[in-house]
Amino acid sequence: MMFELHNLTRQYGGNTVLSLPRLSFSARKIYALRGANGAGKSTLLNLLALLDRPSAGTIRFRGEPVVYESAALTRMRRRIVLVDQNPIMFTGTVWSNVEYGLKVRKLSAKQRELRVTGALERVDMRAFATADARTLSGGEGKRVALARALALDPEVLLCDEPTANVDREHQEAMLKILVHANELNHTTIIFATHDISHSNRIAHETVVLQHGRVNTDRQLNWYGVHLRKTEGGSHQIVFAENAVLETGPFPAGISYTRGQRVHLSPHLLSLQRPGWAEYGNGKHPNLPGTITGIQADKAGIRVVVDVAVSIDVLLSSQEYESFRPSVGERILVEVPPDAVIFDP
Repeated sequence: MMFELHNLTRQYGGNTVLSLPRLSFSARKIYALRGANGAGKSTLLNLLALLDRPSAGTIRFRGEPVVYESAALTRMRRRIVLVDQNPIMFTGTVWSNVEYGLKVRKLSAKQRELRVTGALERVDMRAFATADARTLSGGEGKRVALARALALDPEVLLCDEPTANVDREHQEAMLKILVHANELNHTTIIFATHDISHSNRIAHETVVLQHGRVNTDRQLNWYGVHLRKTEGGSHQIVFAENAVLETGPFPAGISYTRGQRVHLSPHLLSLQRPGWAEYGNGKHPNLPGTITGIQADKAGIRVVVDVAVSIDVLLSSQEYESFRPSVGERILVEVPPDAVIFDP
């Protein structure tokens, strides 16, 4: 096992931003971290990079406990590289940027030359070797940052939103680089993303974070659906004849011509009363239905809504007390884009 986390929490100013009773990552796999802004993705990446320490709990790396006041910590850190969402380019050329970490690790000039050349070729930036790194576009800069990481030959590559704020061409390039690193060097890759299609395409496993916790309710709310595009250009997920969800464009590679399986994440759904937006923001597509059941469990308060298919919505105790739903009540189930997960 590459990482094992036990009873791990991270607090800032008394607020718990991450709470993970148990989470592990296997070696040689690609993992996607998904979740809304503030879900804890960047916090988790910094902890896995051993650049931050938990407020409580333990991390094991390759079976060895991480001890933060020890000489072993530096040795562990050198096997893990984190690429930030907005990587900083140092003053100088692209070549000198990629070479920097190798100099710090005191590799010979010949070793540095081989590694820098290979890394730039892997990200298709060899032609930019003598360019001023600070004049690169956002997408080019991210590719150089990846080359800088890959030149170090890490066991684990952590990437925070590697495809954010770049055009489609650079997004595709970044995804190919990650897959190639995993296939060629068996590098364990953990990357944060908001894009469901990216996690579906390249990740072996996806970890969904919500409010600093892992959403373990993927076993709920799975449906066989049909997808269609109307003459007016809108996209629809058809759960049943009377349960049709208007949505945005579907992820790349999703077929309109065959049956599809879709998951609605219970924690990301919300309830709204028709004509009343005190709870929920009223901006997302919704499915009208009737509440058929309410029960408390470990995950929160489970509200079951019949919309022609049965949908489970999980509310926190605070949300439940604020909204006070009742069995038999007509209700709208709001479905934000992040709540819809297509079975790859």
